[in-house]
Formats: sequence, structure tokens, C-alpha cells
Amino acid sequence: MKSSYIVVFGSGELAKVGTQTHTAIAKQTGMKDPRVVILTTPVGFQPNKINLANEIKDHMEKALYNFHPRVSIVDIPTRKEANDERLVSAVLGADYIYFGGGSPTYLVKTLSETLLLRRVVEAVHNERASLSLASASAIAFSRWCLPVYEIFKVGEELHWVDGLNISSLLSLPTTYSFLPHRNNNEGGTKLDTSYCYMGVERFKKLYGLLPDAEKEEVLYGIDEHTSLAINIQTNEWQSFGKGSYSDLHLTNTV
Repeated sequence: MKSSYIVVFGSGELAKVGTQTHTAIAKQTGMKDPRVVILTTPVGFQPNKINLANEIKDHMEKALYNFHPRVSIVDIPTRKEANDERLVSAVLGADYIYFGGGSPTYLVKTLSETLLLRRVVEAVHNERASLSLASASAIAFSRWCLPVYEIFKVGEELHWVDGLNISSLLSLPTTYSFLPHRNNNEGGTKLDTSYCYMGVERFKKLYGLLPDAEKEEVLYGIDEHTSLAINIQTNEWQSFGKGSYSDLHLTNTV
């Protein structure tokens, strides 16, 4: 029976951990001449979205060179395109579907209840395609989506928004949320940017805002240059890269 995976990157999807992860997934799923589809949607609002997608395409072609991948970019930047059957049909028959970095909330708003989202779920659920989610996309496909830019850059109050909830869409036994960039230190000694730029103290407050009934649902923090691969059929977990991951409910952070 063919396996399929949800792959989540804390960061480093275009670095060594990206190559290591994509290669491992290709081997474990038995990919041969795989169709790889890269969606521009997470950065659909950026004028350089195609350039960014081409960087991902180049990396994917090199990472999967021995598997002879057929990599295509599908430009779906808005809800209009996300409901265009002609464009969305490119997802069907894919072996590997990739959503990269960008804005978590933009991706949620653009994909929610669209034909594209339904087709992605069908490809993963019915055709055993694997789904790769990097950084912002990992947040967006969670049960709870952290509005990173709105809090960190715009200054909005601490809050969560409903994510796309891939766990529910695929009828997985556990509901997951993901927090990439857990050990980020871009702020140096002047600003705590860990926990996806929120910092420990703000993240504790954010965690306290989750509904009590849902705090037992699994919220995973994933380090920089680290990936997590979940076998959808067996629920086996693997991690790759420099760091680690953990259930934040079980750590001293919250």
C-alpha cells in the first residue's frame, strides 16, 4: 500500500534539510518520475511570487534529480484563481504538492472553502499524494493559525484565527497545530524572536488564549532548519535536520 505524508518545515526548506527531507519522502513513497506541483498562493500578494516559486522549483529539481521529477509552478494568487477549475485541475494526479513561506493569514483567507483546497485534500486522501508545508503554510494548515505579521509587524493584539485544519480535512485521529521557527534567534540579545517571532512571554499569553477544551489538542513547535514528516496511513513520525520538535503543551514554556 502506497504511503503518503504531511511534511512540515520549521525553516530551511531550500537548504540541506530540504534536500534531505524531499529525498527521504521520494524513497519512502516509491516515487518514479514524480509530478511535483508548487503553489504560489502563500505569497500571492507579492509581485515577485514567480521568482520565489522558481527558486523552489530549482531546489526541488536538484533534490529529486535521481527520481526524474516533473516540477511545475501553478500560479493561484487569489480566491478567484483558487476556484478556477482549469487552474486547479493541475493539482490532480500530483505526487507531491508544495506550499511554501509567505503569510499564514493570507493563505487561510485565499484557500478557505475553495475548489483548490478541496482538490488538494482529494489528491492527498484519494490519490495518496504527499503534502509539503513550509513555515507560513504549516501555520495556515493548522487547527489554530498564528497571525504572525499582524502581531509582530502591525502591532495587533495577541490572538489566533481559525486555520485550514488539515487534520480535520483528512479525518486524522489527532488535531494538530504547528509553530515553526521555534528556536529563532534573529533578534539576538535585544529581542526574543523564539516561538515564531512571538518570544516566550508573549507565546505564554497566546497559549492562554486558546479555548480550554482545545488546549489538549497537539501544538507542535518545530525548530529552524528542521522538518517533521507524518505518515498519514501509519501515523509514524520522522524528523530531519539540525533541530527537534516537541508538543508545546508538555513543555515548561506553557
